[in-house]
Amino acid sequence: MKPSDIKNRAKYLFNSGFSCSESILKALLEQYREKESQEMVRFASGLCGGIGGSREEACGAITGAVLAIGALFGRNEAGIDNERAKWLSAELLQEFNRQFGTCRCIDLVAGLEKQVQLEKCADMTGKTAEIAMNLIDGIR
Repeated sequence: MKPSDIKNRAKYLFNSGFSCSESILKALLEQYREKESQEMVRFASGLCGGIGGSREEACGAITGAVLAIGALFGRNEAGIDNERAKWLSAELLQEFNRQFGTCRCIDLVAGLEKQVQLEKCADMTGKTAEIAMNLIDGIR
């Protein structure tokens, strides 16, 4: 799958009713795991809309992508190196902020009508999946 394909897949999932965080995690797991874990997609459900829909915290697109990075490069035992996961997450955050100006949900959608907000969120979800894929492919 090309970065443009993952972008389109994440946008499709978002437009199909998955949240931003769920869409990104699902799309990235489909790409990098032989068998996607539906259970893992559930982990992202509370992260949409700036954590619990509060809009006050980080955009669900970024938190969903960080969950995917953790699933791929994280650790499950103390003492195991997790520097790749931390580095990739930091790079993702830096690029997200560079492209969108902030990662705070409320600032990303402030003043937008509901339909325009949904369109912007779908676009950011797709673009963030693309950014994450480029970073992941660059380190593999």
